[in-house]
Amino acid sequence: MLEIEEVRSRLDSLEARVREARAAADVMAEGDASAASELEAELDGMAEDIATLKAGVSTSL
Repeated sequence: MLEIEEVRSRLDSLEARVREARAAADVMAEGDASAASELEAELDGMAEDIATLKAGVSTSL
């Protein structure tokens, strides 16, 4: 089970990753495909954070 501080930390990380992913998507929308790797990295990070949260929270249910 995750401690509440770890949950909050992961949620903060997700929030920051969403901001970065949106910024990368905005760059891509302007026609610059070079931000695709940054977007992919942020999505991978979000998936990892979500998996950690889900595993840590579901064990406490």
